[in-house]
Amino acid sequence: MLDRLVNFFSEPSYLVALAFGVLALGYAISRPEMFIYIAAGFAVLVSITPPTLFDPLEYIPLWGPLEGIRSYNRFFAVIGGAALLVAMTAAGFRLVGGLYPSAKLLLFTHMLILAKNLIYTDDYTFVVVVFAGFVIVAVVFSILFQAANTPTEAFSLYLLFILATAAIFFSANLFQFYVNRSAMFVVGGRFHGITNNPQMFVISAAPLLPVAYFVFANYRNLAIRLLAAVFVLVMLYWCYLTGSRLALLLVVVGATAYFQMRLEEIAAVTAIGLVAIAVISNFDTGLEISSNSRILTTTDTRTDIWKNQWEAFVSNPLFGEPIEGGGRLGFGESTWLGAAAGLGILGLLPMLALFAYTLKLTLRLWSSPHLFETSSLRAMVLSVVVVAMAGTFFEAYLFGVLTLPMTLFLATVFMMERVDQLSLPSGPLPA
Repeated sequence: MLDRLVNFFSEPSYLVALAFGVLALGYAISRPEMFIYIAAGFAVLVSITPPTLFDPLEYIPLWGPLEGIRSYNRFFAVIGGAALLVAMTAAGFRLVGGLYPSAKLLLFTHMLILAKNLIYTDDYTFVVVVFAGFVIVAVVFSILFQAANTPTEAFSLYLLFILATAAIFFSANLFQFYVNRSAMFVVGGRFHGITNNPQMFVISAAPLLPVAYFVFANYRNLAIRLLAAVFVLVMLYWCYLTGSRLALLLVVVGATAYFQMRLEEIAAVTAIGLVAIAVISNFDTGLEISSNSRILTTTDTRTDIWKNQWEAFVSNPLFGEPIEGGGRLGFGESTWLGAAAGLGILGLLPMLALFAYTLKLTLRLWSSPHLFETSSLRAMVLSVVVVAMAGTFFEAYLFGVLTLPMTLFLATVFMMERVDQLSLPSGPLPA
């Protein structure tokens, strides 16, 4: 493991990227408002993890530094996150009042994961580094949103963060698509972008689509609105190339939540997406929908997995299923059943508490429209939460290595908690 870290620092391109990061952090110390953009870049970069659907020797490397980040993702998450935390502290940011309740619930679950992995696994370094990465990110985003002194400031910080995240994620994927698009497809032809599998790309992209709807509806600058439209069209096309039915589900869920059952607008977005896919597909892009695509199939690929997870929980209700062969804890394709199967009732209860708490926060904010400057901002926040929560039923992205969906989830919930704290002088919003 130490040898890999030495190799990372011996590559000139990685050293240039590292120097750029250090300079950016140094600049941000004198201009603290820059930290929100650095945090967005960090959130995207930590999502670049090695593909999980085939042997690492078989996949095509990404462009230069992107492949370096992918190869050393866990180190980058810890070292980069720690540097960001140190720079924020030097700029005067402080963690006041401790972590938010949502962070504590997730931290407890991650501590259980760490403990169980340390008991069973032979790869102690991996599990400790993954746990450290989660802790650092939770602290960084807690500090960022605690800097807001009013609900309006909290919404502004969140809007800047998610806009920057969408722009950086889109730009990184677009650049790699231009340089070498074959590196963005798993064996069999399904698109995964710069993430580690098609489902992870979908869960990363789907919460960002409502952000583009918001920009298109609220910004008067024609160029910005055009960019938002291009973002939506290209993202829909990439989601189509994943061949994932989850893409169709989350896109529809996000559009429905944003447009709040205004059927004519949902139909318009759907029609635009279908036309864009049809038009782009007629160009000679060198890409066709994979023969492994599941978008239009009715094959059940999840029920057996969920059934096995439930049976594992029933067989080992207290601590979850034992890990065999010195491996690491896995969670399959569901956050909730994964927690039950892997951690038992000890891990399931805090996750159910997190679900109930997030739902309560969302309903509180939704019932307080006066806190939002515009109805479209309110709709955007709701749709991001709904899409993020829907994704947890199909991918256990709140566990394991850091991902963009996990970071988006943390930022969204932390923002809601900060708004909740600041809404009334006497305490949180009434239930």
